[in-house]
Amino acid sequence: MDAPRSVLHDALLHDARSGWRRHGSVVMEGGRIARILPPGAPLPAAAHRVDCQGRVLSPGLYDAHVHLVFGGWTLQRLQASFFPRREDLLAEIRRRAEAASGGPLRLTGWVLGQDLHPGTHLPSLAELDEASGQVPLCLDTHDLHSCLCNSAALRLANAFERPDPLGGEVVRDATGQPTGLLRENAALWMRPVIPAPDGADRRAWLLAAQAKAHSYGITGVSENLRREDLALYSTLEEEGLLTLRVQGWRNDGNLNEEVLDLAPHFSPRLRVDTLKLFADGALGSRSAAMGEAYVDGSRGGLVAEAGALRDWMRRGCRPHRPRSWPRCGCPVRRRRRVSACPRADGG
Repeated sequence: MDAPRSVLHDALLHDARSGWRRHGSVVMEGGRIARILPPGAPLPAAAHRVDCQGRVLSPGLYDAHVHLVFGGWTLQRLQASFFPRREDLLAEIRRRAEAASGGPLRLTGWVLGQDLHPGTHLPSLAELDEASGQVPLCLDTHDLHSCLCNSAALRLANAFERPDPLGGEVVRDATGQPTGLLRENAALWMRPVIPAPDGADRRAWLLAAQAKAHSYGITGVSENLRREDLALYSTLEEEGLLTLRVQGWRNDGNLNEEVLDLAPHFSPRLRVDTLKLFADGALGSRSAAMGEAYVDGSRGGLVAEAGALRDWMRRGCRPHRPRSWPRCGCPVRRRRRVSACPRADGG
């Protein structure tokens, strides 16, 4: 709480170290716990009082990896995991495609969704086309490292004619034809062709995601921040509307040279002190680089050359840089790790 002094009165408290569990009141000063009062003790004068009515009081939860702006958007999009049966998923795609083609939606003309699990029996490209018609469809996987598209979306990205990019794959069937599944850097082809949201959309999505996080008791997050996100977060903080504490990772595209010239940001509720890059894919999409094969025989791979990753990390974390970053890293899931970042203090 931001009040100079607050009292959380009549709460059920639990100390995980000692194991004691008892009722009491917590005095907060300057946003920190000052002391704990036993039941019946006099409360400080001139303090903001919150009556907990005997409910359990616990520290706020911290989510160490979120995409808040995108997460707010997902609250409106198709949730593929809600439809475990393929026929039900196709029926929902058909319903949304009919609405997208006939109604004035914000991102009109598309069916967008997420939380798809590639390990399940996915619809074929023909089934997707039959359900969606000419309305472009793009469903992100649950790890956001791959996406499933219909032919209309693949044509917009020219995916039928393009060769696989470095660190990406257009998954094909036995005849060599695309199945609609794009992995890693191939999935990035869809970003420029999906209509971009405007500032009002992004603001509304961030506030919706923040409210959702608070409903689960989450009070702090580590967030993937792009250039436009930092300005949005700063504006909400200035307006007193940023109620989460946010530690941000700058991620304006993998190995983006412009990020190296940006300065870290520190304010009461927003701390952006980490550079993020990707070395390989994700386990869920079976694109993480592994020493042993997945059950389908694939092994994943790096999404950038190891030398480029090392060079970018060295440049991003050099202690003598006027705008050096405290942390920079890219975990690799295979046995060999790509590591080149010195300690920010020069050690």
